[in-house]
Amino acid sequence: MTENKTPLDVHLEWNEKMVAPHEQRAQEFMGHSISYAQIAVRWAFMLNGGALIAFPGFVTALGNKGTEIDLSWFVAGLASIALCALIAYINFQCLAQMQYNEANKMRWIISGSADEVIKEEQSQIENENERLNGRVALTYGLGILTGCASYLLFCTGCFKALSAFGA
Repeated sequence: MTENKTPLDVHLEWNEKMVAPHEQRAQEFMGHSISYAQIAVRWAFMLNGGALIAFPGFVTALGNKGTEIDLSWFVAGLASIALCALIAYINFQCLAQMQYNEANKMRWIISGSADEVIKEEQSQIENENERLNGRVALTYGLGILTGCASYLLFCTGCFKALSAFGA
């Protein structure tokens, strides 16, 4: 006796076999990406904050009381990485909202309802997700820029500090 499967059953079965493994790996890679980004943000905070703490004592210990180091580079580096963390937060909130929207849309599709109100709601979700996708792209780019800027500001501050010692 053969099983009578609906087209939806067949689709879900193939989705489970063919699509789900790729989605699972994508989620694993996203997790690794987030872990490395967290490490980079922590290091930027530590480098810039450590420089703010260490350089005044370093100058005093060397007895170069006349030497002045412009610490504003490190303050700007801290501000840049703090902005990067805020941007990443906004990015992940937009991604989460998009997933909630997609889950709601899938619930309506699975229910098989053809109600005009539901079609209108689905259309609104698609429009909102398009808007959120634009925000995700913007915050992704801004996050990378502000994160890299923090490291650039740290390097510039170190270079300026070395220049102050005549090195």
